[in-house]
Amino acid sequence: MKRHPDISERTASTLGHQRAIVNQAMIANCFQNLNTYLKTEVDDWERLVGDPKRFFNADESGFPVCVKMGKVLAEKGVRHVY
Repeated sequence: MKRHPDISERTASTLGHQRAIVNQAMIANCFQNLNTYLKTEVDDWERLVGDPKRFFNADESGFPVCVKMGKVLAEKGVRHVY
């Protein structure tokens, strides 16, 4: 590390398999399923989705899927190392 002071040894954050395989089509399908569900199950769904004061937020639960982490080399100052 003396030769490259801008690189440090870090512990890698794991990126679970389910998160790694997500693509744009899967996300679009999720929103389409949500739209279909709202149309069939909510009586006044147009008012619900048309009101700009309402928005939907989905947060990760934080359950580890893959717990094996190893050491990697990364540039100093990088926040997320996978």
